Amino acid sequence: MSAFYLRIEQGTTSQYAWPVTDDDNNAIAVSGYTGKAQVRLDPTATEVLHEWNTSPSGSGQSQMLMQGNLVILVTPPATSLAWTWKRGVYDILITAPDGTVSRVSEGVIEVSRSVTR
Repeated sequence: MSAFYLRIEQGTTSQYAWPVTDDDNNAIAVSGYTGKAQVRLDPTATEVLHEWNTSPSGSGQSQMLMQGNLVILVTPPATSLAWTWKRGVYDILITAPDGTVSRVSEGVIEVSRSVTR
């Protein structure tokens, strides 16, 4: 698991990727895995500010992609333009086909406000 600072430029297509590896740093193929990532003001907050998952509810939504040994978070421009929050914390959880849950990353996320609209 890694700690990683995310900076989302509001109004742009944002994409971040993390490799999934075992304890010996060997790549783990994530085919068949599911996952989700959430943003909250702090780890104890009940309100979810944003969520990525492997089963987005519609087109144009943020999504989590599983490709090769990568977990990729994709945020479309219209989604980040709607955000009113500026800063939060996130983590990314993935679930293997056998039910094993792993945390891929965690950290602080900051929104760089857009001026041009």
